[in-house]
This record gives sequence, C-alpha cells and structure tokens, in this order.
Amino acid sequence: MRPTTEQFGVDDRPPFGVTFFTAIQHLAAIAPPGLVLPVLVARHARADQATMNAMLAGSMLALGIASLLQCGRWRGGLGSGFLAPAIFTAAYLPPCFHAAERGGLPLVAGMMIFAGACEVLLSRVLGRLRPWLPTEIAGLAVTMIGVVLGILGFRLMFGLPETSAGAGPAMTVGTVIGLCSLAGIFFVNIWGPRPLRIYAVLIVLVVAWAAAAWLGEIDPEALREGFRHGVLGLPRPPLALPQFDAGLAFEFAVTALASSLRTVGDLTTCQKINDPGWQRPDMVSLKRGLLADGLGNMIAGGLGTMGLSPFSGSIGISVATGVKARRVGLAVGIIFIVLAFFPGAIALSTSIPMPVSGAILLFSSCFILINGLQIILSRLLDNRKVLVVGLGLIFGLSRDIFPDFFNHLPLLAPLAASSLAEALLVAILLNFFFRIGTRMRAQLTLAPGDGAVDRVHAFCQAQGGAWAARRDVMQRVTLALAEFAETAGEVVEPGREAEIELAFDEFHIDATIRYAGRALEKADAGPGAAGPDLADGGELPADLSLRIIGRMADRFTSGRQGGMQWLKLGFEH
Repeated sequence: MRPTTEQFGVDDRPPFGVTFFTAIQHLAAIAPPGLVLPVLVARHARADQATMNAMLAGSMLALGIASLLQCGRWRGGLGSGFLAPAIFTAAYLPPCFHAAERGGLPLVAGMMIFAGACEVLLSRVLGRLRPWLPTEIAGLAVTMIGVVLGILGFRLMFGLPETSAGAGPAMTVGTVIGLCSLAGIFFVNIWGPRPLRIYAVLIVLVVAWAAAAWLGEIDPEALREGFRHGVLGLPRPPLALPQFDAGLAFEFAVTALASSLRTVGDLTTCQKINDPGWQRPDMVSLKRGLLADGLGNMIAGGLGTMGLSPFSGSIGISVATGVKARRVGLAVGIIFIVLAFFPGAIALSTSIPMPVSGAILLFSSCFILINGLQIILSRLLDNRKVLVVGLGLIFGLSRDIFPDFFNHLPLLAPLAASSLAEALLVAILLNFFFRIGTRMRAQLTLAPGDGAVDRVHAFCQAQGGAWAARRDVMQRVTLALAEFAETAGEVVEPGREAEIELAFDEFHIDATIRYAGRALEKADAGPGAAGPDLADGGELPADLSLRIIGRMADRFTSGRQGGMQWLKLGFEH
C-alpha cells in the first residue's frame, strides 16, 4: 500500500527526466549549506586558497561516494536503500576545529577515519540496543530533526548567527529573496499543476538564483575564480598521511555516537514515510545505513575532509514532492562525483544564496516534524514515557536557545554537540532509569459483577502506557478483555474470581484468562469468522462474547487444565 501523496516509491524506477531533475533539486539543497563547513575547517587549519579548492573537490567526491553507499542496497549488509544522500554535518565542526588547530588537515583526516570506524563498530551491535531505543524515542529523534532543520532554515533565511539571541530581523535583499522563495515553493507545491509539484524546489531555485544575480547578491569574482582553471579538471584532494591524537579520541568517539543517533533518526524517518503500516524501527535497515554512514566518514577522512551524515532536508523534500525512489539518491551521488571534475560547477553550486537554501530547509522541515509527532502519538504514554519524551525535547531545544550556557560547560561539550544529540542522550538515559522496576508481565484479579469492565479498562490503560504500546493494538486488547468481563458472571463459578495476565514484548501482546467455571463454547471464533445469525433465535450471550473475543485477537485458543478454564489471546504489535 502506497502513501496517498506518493508518486514514485522507494523501489520504483522514475523516468530519466524525473530522476535527473529531482536529483538536481536535492543537490542544490545540499551544496550551499553543506560545502561551507569544509571551508571553515580548512580556515582553522590555516590552509591557503589552493588547498581550500582541493578540499572542496575532495568534499564533492566524499559526498558522492557516501550518497551511493547510503542510498543503495549493496551486498554484505551495506546501505539502507532509502533516498537519504549525504551532507557535511555541523556536529563534527567542534572536534574538527580542535584537530585542525592542533595538527592541521592531516590530523582532521586521521581523526575522521577513527570516528567513522567507531560508527562501523556501533552498527555491528545496534540490534542489541533495541530495548533502549523504543518507538517513542525514535519519534523524538524524528521530531528533533524537523525542529533542528527548521531552526537552521530560519537562521539562514534571515542571516542570523548562532548566538543572535537578542538580534532583530535583518530585512536584507537576500532575506526578501528567501521569503519570496519560501512563498513560491508553497504556491507551486500546493496550487501548481500536479506534474510541476515534483519540481517545486527546482523551479523556485532557478528563479531565485536569477533574481539574486540580477540584484547583485551573487559574487561574480567567486564565479570567475571557479572557472579560471578551465571547465574540466582532475580533482586533487589534499591527500596527506593521516595522523592520530589520543587526546582527541574521546571527543571524536562521542561525536560519532551523536552523529549515529542522528543517522538512526533520519533512517527511521525514511522507514516511516515509505511504509503506511510502519510500526517500529527496522533494526536491520538501521544497521545497514549506519554501516554505510561509518564507511562514508572513513572515506571522507581519507579524502581530507570532515564528517558527514544523511541529509534530513532531502528526506523532507522527498515527502513534499512524492518522489522517494532510491534511484534519485544514487543519481545525486553520481552527479556529485561528476561535478568534482568541473571546478566551475563547484563555484556555481556554492553561489546559491543562503536565504534561498534556508527557505528550502524550512519547507522540508515541516514534513519531517509532523512525521515525528505522528510516531510519538501512535503510542500510549504513561507519566514515565511522557517525561522521557518531554524532558528530552526540552533539553534538546535548550541547546539552541541557550548556547552560551553549554559553551561554558567544556566537560559536556562532546555530549551536547548538537540539540539532537542532547535530546536523545537525555531521553535514552531517562528511559534506562525508568525501565527499572517496569515489568513486562502484569496480572489482574477480576471479580465478576459491577465495576469489572471499568477495572479492565483501567488495567489495560495503565499497562499500555507503561509499555508505550500502540494505541490501536491496545484498544483491541481492551475490547476483548472487557467483553469477557461482561460475560464473566455467566461462566465463572459463584464466589470465584478470574485471573487475567498480560505479557508484552515489542512484537506481541499476549493475554491469558484463567477461571473456574464452565467453558465458553467455541463456535467459529477467530479473525475470519462469519458474523452470528440471530434470526433463528440467536446465540447465548456467552457464545456471542466468545465470537467477539476471537475477532479482536490475531490468535485465539482455549482449553481446560487442572480444573481451570483458560483462554489465550495473541495480538500482533
């Protein structure tokens, strides 16, 4: 079953034109904000202009190779197979700055190879971490990615620095172009002809770039510098013997962990948007994607550039346009590699005004944010789970609202490298703490009579919240047990009570009912049973209850043992 807004699914093969021009949209969103970061690292290493240009060429190659690794499904358990091309991530800026200042670009290269190796090792044990990464935390990760992307887009569109807590809006020409770009994307995506909606970002991007060039917002000298060495040129990354500094190992390892958590959040978003029946993170897919991300970072280090991760903005663009085919991501990777051989193309891609890039990020963040909230709200949450999600979200947002506070805590700097990393670390630690004493089995002693149904409802509500169970599944469990509670007075021996036990894991909820009394006659109960025919006098209420209970459950058996009747209900979670 496809999502209703989907035009090309993850496994589809769009026509060449759709694939190419959609890939250009993603590339145009990645290049301007992404390629700025390696330049900043090079400046901290006091590199000259020639070295910076070489680093940009190597960065293009790294983006292309990492995108191919991530978007494909290769042998050996490599690649998530989703449309999630790579971008250089600001999470690696602080440690890369430290490495650049201490040992130059060779030390940056060596430490990035080390960080990538940490991600590769983490991908091998990710499956064992499943209990500590439940669905509500995955939803928090997706929500925070949407928030972070939206805040970044807002800053770029209005030209705000990271520490401009008290700054007013700067209504420059670039900002006006960015606002008009945002309005244009909205207009084409919502009211434009259906064939054009796929290219909403690309159409507005071309118009905005032309307007910026006409209004003098494009630096002509930067373009001339890019084309000065000819149209075609062999990329020469700043290759040097990588160095390693044990004093930076902890900082890079923790940053690799934070980046891995973001990658898990991005790929969880991809799973959710590509599967309308999505229930929980697919750990196999996450392991493949994290392995690709780790290898991509090792290759980036070998090419002399900084760390990268999947681009959340591309995921949002794929939702907005309805084109989610992995072939688009593979095309992005190939185009990046080809562009590395064209110095002028590098200059052209980096000349897109930042306010326009901000408008694209702000637009795509809306779709990611809503998907994250839907994941969280699909689960029942008790007070503990509410605190896990709520405090994680608040601490994550505080990283962007009060950056100076965290800048004065150097010991926490690696752990709070980004608002997303901080939110997830707080949520994971709280989830670990709150799991203490939470039992995966619960019992209820039920006396037939008035109030029995209410007790069943309260019992199921409490356990569903404690386990963060899916709302729809827990509703069926409640209806089945409430149906038995209504009939208990007819089948349970007078003066006796029924025992109800619930058992939970991430994939199933099992309910067992034991009581002394007469059996519920099993007529034809089960999920596929035909409805009762009451025209000939109908069934006894107990028999009708059995039929209803059987329909609620995915699996249903009954029997008698040791003088006790038992019913076992299984529910797929």
